[in-house]
Amino acid sequence: MGLDSGLSESRNHYGQREHERPVKSSADEILQEQTSDETRSSDNDEIQQLISQGLRSSPRSLPSLLLWDSVGLNLYEKITESPDYYLTRVEADVIRNNVDAIVQSIGANGVILELGSGSLSKTSIILGEFAKREIPVTYFALDLCASSLAKSLEGLRSYLGHSPYVTCHPLCMTYQDGVSWVANQQFLRGKRVTVLWLGSSLANEPVNEFQDLVNGITTAYTSSSSTSNIQFLIGVDGNKDASTVSRAYDTSDGLSRQFALNGINNVNRALGADVFDADKWTFNGTWDPQEEAFHTNIKSVEDQVVFIGDQSLQISKGENIRFILSRKLSSSQFEKWLTGTALQTMTVWKHSKFNYGLYQLAPASKSML
Repeated sequence: MGLDSGLSESRNHYGQREHERPVKSSADEILQEQTSDETRSSDNDEIQQLISQGLRSSPRSLPSLLLWDSVGLNLYEKITESPDYYLTRVEADVIRNNVDAIVQSIGANGVILELGSGSLSKTSIILGEFAKREIPVTYFALDLCASSLAKSLEGLRSYLGHSPYVTCHPLCMTYQDGVSWVANQQFLRGKRVTVLWLGSSLANEPVNEFQDLVNGITTAYTSSSSTSNIQFLIGVDGNKDASTVSRAYDTSDGLSRQFALNGINNVNRALGADVFDADKWTFNGTWDPQEEAFHTNIKSVEDQVVFIGDQSLQISKGENIRFILSRKLSSSQFEKWLTGTALQTMTVWKHSKFNYGLYQLAPASKSML
């Protein structure tokens, strides 16, 4: 899991909006119910179109933005604390065991841009070292929900003892908005920039969209800077044990189920009508051994007809609608993903027991200075 949210079909779940348009302060604002055609926002029109397109596709799907309102974000943070959800503790172990090298790679007076920052539990390990060593660093946390972002940063500052060496800023926007932000920040010129993307969230995206995003950020930075002093630190989960993965994405406490089913309420909010009857749906998470991925689905418990505007959709009993596809990538598979980017692997910090790695990537033409 992870933050894979937005509005543009061409960017899958990441919004591809013009830079001049205002950035919504949370997914809740995008999903807010409108009372008339005149007051319905263009963002809401886009999400309605994505819902309609996804439900008509084969297999059926829904945009994962619908999972990331404030309720969904709170549920997800609880999921990451579950004993079943191994990704959090495994990645934290990797960071702790290699924090010296990670801090050195970021460097003094460096800038960190984190994609889908969440609760900052793992990021705090890195920033805590900067504070302890009195090394100045600037940190930008990018996420969708303004209230959750403010709460996380408040907790981080407290954890760091309000260190003067770590400067923290919120960026409440989608990933694609982040690309535009990088392109327009004079502050970043000449700075050593680290893009931090944890939780194996990259693997929620099709390979071409992962490539588009990292290439977009790299190009945005290099086009506005005289140096190519940018790196990516990306967490990649290669664990393909069906039982372990299934427990992580269908936790025994039932939170994963609540997380997925909360999306039904948000479908109705986005469409401005009770299109989906929650009693007619259940959670159905499945591991796909061919795709080597976990599908977070909702399943119809009976034959039903769903009306979207003046159009109707026949949905059969037992039919799945997918919210998220979480792929598991071996090292060789991830290297193939990189072939369509300007990046190459500099270092991989691996977990001693789990097939989980934190990859240090830099533009192929130049390594970090």
